[in-house]
Amino acid sequence: MKVGFSYWGFCEDYNESEVVFTPDGGRFTRPIFARELFRRGYSIVALQQQRESNPLLFLQYDSQGFPELDCIFIEWRWSTYKNDVNHKDYVADGYEPDLDRQTAIMDHYNGKCPIVVWDTDLKVTETDKRRWDAVWAEPTLRPKNGSFSLLYFSDYKMRLPIVVPKNRYIYIGSNYERYDSVDKYYYNIGKTLNDFDVELEFYGNWLYKSVERPEQEEMVNKYSKYIKFHERNKFMEGMRLLNDSICTTHIVKNIYYENGLITPRFFESLSFGTPGLIPVEFPVALYGKRWSVDENNVVDKIMALSRLNTVERKNVIINQVQSMLEILPQTHINNFIDKVETMWKL
Repeated sequence: MKVGFSYWGFCEDYNESEVVFTPDGGRFTRPIFARELFRRGYSIVALQQQRESNPLLFLQYDSQGFPELDCIFIEWRWSTYKNDVNHKDYVADGYEPDLDRQTAIMDHYNGKCPIVVWDTDLKVTETDKRRWDAVWAEPTLRPKNGSFSLLYFSDYKMRLPIVVPKNRYIYIGSNYERYDSVDKYYYNIGKTLNDFDVELEFYGNWLYKSVERPEQEEMVNKYSKYIKFHERNKFMEGMRLLNDSICTTHIVKNIYYENGLITPRFFESLSFGTPGLIPVEFPVALYGKRWSVDENNVVDKIMALSRLNTVERKNVIINQVQSMLEILPQTHINNFIDKVETMWKL
């Protein structure tokens, strides 16, 4: 079976992930997905432009043609100021081909083979759904407008050893509509944590200007009273920083809370040896109620985690993994691909 895989990002070994200045929330999950497809006997053709310097050896690439395929999996791309000439803030010298290529793929294969479209940022419109014959899915507990629930996933392997953390409470992720949660779960508790000699550190796109986020510089100036902001880093650099931090709180956009969109960050902390806390705004206590937090108890949870030894810390992560798999067994990669294969047969 030959599967076409359309994504705009990187599918590579984590230690080979060198490109820093690009948003790509799928760096953790995408290689897990591709490796499991390959293990099951699929031949995989990446249909977008190759961006990896050292891609997974079994991946094939065809960014312009239309090879014979048995099925297609598409990580949905949407209109941005870089890829859409009709966007109000379009910048010609920064053009990226992902949207045009995706449209060409959808047009060519429409009705010719099964297509699963995964709307990871909730950007698919009803017009899109009417235009193409595809199975539409999104990584939410509460999918909208007839889409299927297809949650993010992990193989749940532990990739870094458990260590005694530094006095650091961390957020690794870019700034996309998260100010409400930044206020509640980081900035508003900043003075209290600083009084306990705990540093608050952010890594991501916070220090970079964008036409899509004109308010960002002002917000960073405000937050810098208690939070130290750092530039983006390579994937494994970020995971090592996460690994030797006390914990992280998995804040998301308000619409993600409402729809129960579980991002790859929920799985990264478990894989790289860091306890995670989940805001009560999220509709399910994924790690168990003990690790759900609100603005009144988040400091207590952080400080309790800061006092654990490595054995106790490992037990917390094991319990969080067990809770996730008990509540949502479909988040294991094997179950994820089982569901995708069912969708290809619809």
